[in-house]
Amino acid sequence: MHTNRLINLFRDNRLLCILLIGALLWLDCLPSLAGQQKVYFAGFAFLGDSCNNDQDLPYSRKIFALKDSATNVSRLNTALLSRIGRKTYSDFELVTDSLGDHQSAGALSLAIALDWESINTEQIDNLFKVVVNIHGQVLIFNFNEKKILASYPAGVRVNDVLKKAPDDAYFTKLFEKIYFDKIDGINALDEFIKRLDQIKLKESFNQHIKVSAVVVEEKSKEYLPDDIKNRPEAFKTFIAQQFGTFLSSNLGIAILPYTTGEAIGNTMACRFQNGSVFNLTIPKEDIALKITLRGFKKVKLDENTTGCSWAYGTFINFSALNPFQDSIVNARFKSAAVKIVPSSQQTVSDWPSYQESMLSLFDQLTRQISLRESSWLETKAEDKDVKNQLKELEKALKGT
Repeated sequence: MHTNRLINLFRDNRLLCILLIGALLWLDCLPSLAGQQKVYFAGFAFLGDSCNNDQDLPYSRKIFALKDSATNVSRLNTALLSRIGRKTYSDFELVTDSLGDHQSAGALSLAIALDWESINTEQIDNLFKVVVNIHGQVLIFNFNEKKILASYPAGVRVNDVLKKAPDDAYFTKLFEKIYFDKIDGINALDEFIKRLDQIKLKESFNQHIKVSAVVVEEKSKEYLPDDIKNRPEAFKTFIAQQFGTFLSSNLGIAILPYTTGEAIGNTMACRFQNGSVFNLTIPKEDIALKITLRGFKKVKLDENTTGCSWAYGTFINFSALNPFQDSIVNARFKSAAVKIVPSSQQTVSDWPSYQESMLSLFDQLTRQISLRESSWLETKAEDKDVKNQLKELEKALKGT
């Protein structure tokens, strides 16, 4: 009796059953959807052309060249592997014993790829303040196809103070400490490894988000130091990287690497620890972001016998397009950083304060995509209906 009912049920719903069986077979062919997927660790890498690396990453390249005396292996890779150790991840299994050389179709690899570093030095009375930034990407790519699938940008910023002007030997030792030890509790490798905990492999492949364009308007250029003015594309890359890092970290999403002069045919050169050089293909973005740096402004807030306080303002336009090239967001924002200058200080370097103001705005804005606090929007947004625009952007970025 029961058997006859099942036969009749199958006959009446043959199409439904066929679709159900097909779906089950399809899911069985996708281990990444059925459980943890293996990701093969490719070690340390540098993004961009070699000539750009020498300019953008001079001290990190020096550190990478340091070898372990016993194994003749890069100390940086040894330190990276020892810190990763036997860590486990909820969304994937990281395989560290094959260095990403898995050749099977569909195999995923992961690399810690550096793309930029900077050093700012400012003299304050008889002391020298040094600020170091190091930036990179946790890249996930298809080894067989040489195609980037997702990227999680990360970076560190450390401060140091010394009594004499820093030289090349000092900076080399400082970078050694950042990579192999700690400064104020910060280690560069630890910060990159933290990003591994935030990777959501399945969600990363749903859509591609990218800072596709950066515009630096003429009003901004007069405030830039000469070394930045002389390398305009590098400055645009810096803006895109920093905004992308805050966006990815604050919203917990993947974002594709920004590309400029070194990208040919939408590819990016990547140099790995074993000497291999690949041109990794970057897919077309679904959500295209654009940052326009409109200008800077310096305003004196207060002055007395002990010194002056200044506000360093940054003004940007932020826009986003969906896959149909429809506008999701197109709005102007502003923010300021306050700096107190002692009366005893003879010279003042404005650029570090402008940079701090700009990065603070990037951090605040990317947080407000989810928070949308009325008090923040009233003081930082210069257009109407920004809250609704940010709400739609959050939906688009998170695929909801």
